[in-house]
Amino acid sequence: MRRIYPVLILCLTGLDFSSAQSVRLYGVIGWELTFPSAVRNNGTLMYGTTVICSIRDKKRITYLSNNLKDRLQWNSNTGFFSITRLEQPDAGVYKVIYEGGSVMYNLTIVNMHPQISVLNGTERDTITFSTKVKKGNLKYGTETIVDVQNDNITVSNQRFTGRVKWDSSTGFFSITGLKKEDSGVYIVQNDDEEQQQPDHIYQLSVTGGAALPALSLEDSDPSHL
Repeated sequence: MRRIYPVLILCLTGLDFSSAQSVRLYGVIGWELTFPSAVRNNGTLMYGTTVICSIRDKKRITYLSNNLKDRLQWNSNTGFFSITRLEQPDAGVYKVIYEGGSVMYNLTIVNMHPQISVLNGTERDTITFSTKVKKGNLKYGTETIVDVQNDNITVSNQRFTGRVKWDSSTGFFSITGLKKEDSGVYIVQNDDEEQQQPDHIYQLSVTGGAALPALSLEDSDPSHL
């Protein structure tokens, strides 16, 4: 089974979920999609204004959706809800309510794109988008974050300043110093008419890295202090 891991794009919607962070998800028909908000003991998953799954004391699980029957799951180890065998009618606005907060997800369902890749990165590492570009741009969702013209790059998103790179020898974009909030959908667009290369969609999920080792004065060499 093909899986889609957290795909996060911060966005605004007109729905009245003012207390919830708004996140856009992209799902592919036939794949599995996970909502990356953990419900550890108590919480709910809503579709629009309707509760479709309720978790109580990590034991009492009540599924309330006929449309998602046998496809909606909750993983007690991760706390994540997921939908298997995605269908076009699954698109819409979902809301995960957990102890201490809530997150709203706007799910769009697409057919399998011929140029789509799933990338997994770790915080503080570097990820490379292996689509060659000599003239074009890299988008985060619908927003252009870096543009390449005549071997010159222009970074237009302050959040990526100093971290988004373009290698003139390979034509690849990359992002250094990954952060969890870098997760999301990226689109590499090639504007070079000679190459006639289609856009390539990347779904990036960034997870936490290993903790940095703590400095212990007891283990330090006094001569270096």
